[in-house]
Amino acid sequence: MTDIKRRICECDAKTIEFYRRNPCIACEQLLGIKLYDAQRYMLAESWGKPHVLWCCSRNFGKSFIGAVFMLLKAMLFENQAIYIVSKTGSQS
Repeated sequence: MTDIKRRICECDAKTIEFYRRNPCIACEQLLGIKLYDAQRYMLAESWGKPHVLWCCSRNFGKSFIGAVFMLLKAMLFENQAIYIVSKTGSQS
């Protein structure tokens, strides 16, 4: 079992609910990733929305934030179906 998975298993229900309400804190404490302010804003504003569109310039870190977003959703919520869809396999 990985260190991250072990930490999640040790959390009680209140802690998991806190992380579900605060994805930026969960990113720092569970994943050990410190985000820039703009990335924190993107993550926080996208967290509870059913549809999200990020319009950012090149080299902003869209793929990185997307990976953090999907990883947190998979860790904090049960039975998540996460799909990456693109025109070609190399893009996904």
